[in-house]
Amino acid sequence: YSYLILHGIFLLPFRDILDVDKTTMFYILRGILGLTSAICEAKLCTSIQQRFGDRISYLTLLFLCVNSGMFHASTSFIPSTLCMYAVTVGYAYWFTGNHITGLVAGAFAVFQWPYVAPMFIPMGFDALYAKGFIKV
Repeated sequence: YSYLILHGIFLLPFRDILDVDKTTMFYILRGILGLTSAICEAKLCTSIQQRFGDRISYLTLLFLCVNSGMFHASTSFIPSTLCMYAVTVGYAYWFTGNHITGLVAGAFAVFQWPYVAPMFIPMGFDALYAKGFIKV
């Protein structure tokens, strides 16, 4: 039920203001999830632009726009959706050099869905290398 409560917090203002039924609240929640996904993807594209340049950023944006799996998963009401947001934000912060925030997002993603842990191994090694713990 904690997963439902987490989402219910975002619906409280709409419930009090709009006075709508549960089906409409569900679609409002899906709209909020889609907006959240768009913000995360925009952050990822701007981070890629800062790190790798305009061309790679445009290609990433193109692939994100035409990817039907990302489109459908962004508004799904399942725990792996939050994991997808955390992975996207984690990599966005990693590309800008903010290792700690990226690893915190990665820890949140692993807490949601443990199968994504291998995705953050390169980020962990890069953080250790950038902070001077590992010399190559």
